[in-house]
Amino acid sequence: MKKFLLILTLCAVIPVRSEPVTMVLLAPVALKVAKDASPHVISGMRGAGDQMLAVAQDLGNILLLPWGVVQATAGLPFGYMDDGFGNIFAGVCAPFQLVMDVLMLPVAFTGNSNL
Repeated sequence: MKKFLLILTLCAVIPVRSEPVTMVLLAPVALKVAKDASPHVISGMRGAGDQMLAVAQDLGNILLLPWGVVQATAGLPFGYMDDGFGNIFAGVCAPFQLVMDVLMLPVAFTGNSNL
């Protein structure tokens, strides 16, 4: 068992040998590909960031349900019943919007701005 652990440790510690000639030959090609792909990567990251902000907004909108109940009941004498019903409706709709935004998140990584 000790020999097996020693061999396993040595395999994990010893780096894998790479061919420097191959790296020198492929470096210009890799740089050109990275330069050509960078606008698409940036577009995808921007779309994904916007979609993640929409998910965070939907998570916050879920809290409108209990706040709307408080507004509709305790705020009734102060004229907040209409606002409370609006917040209750937004809080009830928020989980469904959250599911839709989470399902659209992989599409946003493609950089499609027509979500």
